[in-house]
Amino acid sequence: PTEIIERVKSGERPSFRPSASVGCHMEELGQLMQHCWAEDVLERPDFNQIKVQLRKFNRESSSNILDNLLSRMEQYANNLEELVEERTQAYLEEKRKAEALLYQILPHSVAEQLKRGETVQAEAFDSVTIYFSDIVG
Repeated sequence: PTEIIERVKSGERPSFRPSASVGCHMEELGQLMQHCWAEDVLERPDFNQIKVQLRKFNRESSSNILDNLLSRMEQYANNLEELVEERTQAYLEEKRKAEALLYQILPHSVAEQLKRGETVQAEAFDSVTIYFSDIVG
């Protein structure tokens, strides 16, 4: 399981997908699995669609197992959403820190131009000396 998680997180191309052997009588289940791990979010079924499909597959089985599976899937999805939110917040905080540092180092107008991806035109002044230095040690 750890290897699978690492391969998925590494973002290899083409995207890693585990091999799943389902019996020939459960071909629809294999197709549902493939739809769930589609790269395009719009191609993935939502939880209501998954519930309907799984209930159709498990009519003769106990619904307790199905409810347990669906509950775990929802918990997993919620956990992933929380992780995405945490990472997004961490990213935004680091971005804010980087921008604050940029504003401390450069004039506000220059920093704004750099943030917008624009080139900054050099300005000439009559009696100004600019000194760049690298402190070593």
